[in-house]
Amino acid sequence: MKQVERGHWSNEAKEYYYAKRAEALGVRERGKTWDSRTQDNIGVNTTIIPSQQDHAGSLGVHRDTIARWEEDRKEIMSDPELAEKATTLEGYKEAKKLRS
Repeated sequence: MKQVERGHWSNEAKEYYYAKRAEALGVRERGKTWDSRTQDNIGVNTTIIPSQQDHAGSLGVHRDTIARWEEDRKEIMSDPELAEKATTLEGYKEAKKLRS
């Protein structure tokens, strides 16, 4: 993350990082605040899923960029062959080309 903050990553590297981050943390849908998967025994939600705006702020890109990346990520992850390729930066770029 420090390299992202210093501006040492290309947009392709940021996009791949975003895809992995979104896969791990999720992306909050518009209008939803809490992750219903992480309720404790008394019904209090303890974890917030980042929104596209949150992800954009963390990566230093515009929310519209995240929206495009999210569309690509969803399409790649919905195809088992492409998802299998997308485990590295180079594989993600290849999967993105094959998707187009």
